[in-house]
Amino acid sequence: LIDEYYEAQSLDPSRLPLLRDRISQLIIRENLHQDLGVGSEAIAGKFPTANTQSLISDRLLERVDTYLCELKESQIRDGLHIFGRCPQGRQLRDLIVAIARHPSPGRLGLTRAIALDWGWDFEEIQNKRDAIAQLEQKAT
Repeated sequence: LIDEYYEAQSLDPSRLPLLRDRISQLIIRENLHQDLGVGSEAIAGKFPTANTQSLISDRLLERVDTYLCELKESQIRDGLHIFGRCPQGRQLRDLIVAIARHPSPGRLGLTRAIALDWGWDFEEIQNKRDAIAQLEQKAT
């Protein structure tokens, strides 16, 4: 839905208010605003002026999009390990990397911290990586 919103910005701006409302409803319904540390009133767009609402809503939309991308990237693709048994080999390595790279409030994830330390723009790298993944998916 967020991708649809970004597409509508250039192709059909008249759909933006409807899409923004649907996204806001989903954010609140799924409690994503709590994960982001944002009050539901901010997501609903209850601000004093239209300019403030628009600017803040765009920033929140970016935050939600970034958060969802990070969740997608940090998921453990091998499923859960057997209760009481530590994963072994590659699964253990992948579990440790998934935990380390996931950011939390007040703490960068490992991949963001490395990018920052090396002076790289993590968002730019992530966008290029996502674009390559989409091209690979279309090719198969």
